[in-house]
Amino acid sequence: MFKSGHWKSQYFQYGKWHGPCRFSLTFDTNSMTVKGTGSDDIGKFTINGIYSHETSRLGLSKKYQLGTGNKTENLGHTVTIQLTWNETNNQFEGKWYVQTNKYHGNDKFQLKFDGQHLSTNLNSDDKSLGFTIGGGIDKPVLNHFTSIIISHIYENALADGVEQLKSYDILLRVNDIDITNMKQETVVDILKRSGKQIKLFIRRLSPPIIKTIELQHNGRLGIRITGGIGREYIPDDHGIFIKHINTLQTNDRLEIGDRLLQISSMHNSSQEKYTSVTSDKQEMNESNILHKLKLALFK
Repeated sequence: MFKSGHWKSQYFQYGKWHGPCRFSLTFDTNSMTVKGTGSDDIGKFTINGIYSHETSRLGLSKKYQLGTGNKTENLGHTVTIQLTWNETNNQFEGKWYVQTNKYHGNDKFQLKFDGQHLSTNLNSDDKSLGFTIGGGIDKPVLNHFTSIIISHIYENALADGVEQLKSYDILLRVNDIDITNMKQETVVDILKRSGKQIKLFIRRLSPPIIKTIELQHNGRLGIRITGGIGREYIPDDHGIFIKHINTLQTNDRLEIGDRLLQISSMHNSSQEKYTSVTSDKQEMNESNILHKLKLALFK
């Protein structure tokens, strides 16, 4: 699951122009359904919808709640928004339609998700694809995360030379086969039988704001972390977070609640999307000897 943002453009409704909507969406990657809430200068509304791989279209309905916003209007109607994924612009684009005879509109919306939708081609030539997968409805990476992910990319293998493919990418389709609700073994078999030319459709859940901070220290970092697999700090969120900063750490760019994405030292670098506090602490302790550490953070 992941959340997203806003649609930017103004739109004409109820006889006047209205400002940008602000909303929060929860996207279920297994059922490909969307739920959310939001508000604009008309009032508060709820959002429901579903995404289709076949058409690359996200259909949303936006229903205003009664008794909010402009009370002189009937706010109980539903607005239908149809958005199609534009790979070039990395966003959904489309128009909205009001389900009533009185109001109508065709104003454009642009909806960006926190993650990216990407596609890449592999020419296998009967060689190994060079990556392994994890997840599936039978072997979820986390309790509520059953998507198929790229768990490892082998160095100098076929997949290693593909810039669009990275570890922890979520696989959505292999050629024309939707694999979002399958067992891991089934997906492995599909990959093996896909032929010499394989097109992969993926989703990358990369946070929109990432900062890299270099820490200088005298052997103690002065921060404490929490979270990770099996010890989720936030329900259904496996991220590693900074939970405490003491006076030993003078870097004022660090904040409690920052999500830790990567730890880099002179000799090593580790990704923190699917990890544990224990492994992160070990990496930090080893870096303490060097008195220098780089952290990539989601702010």
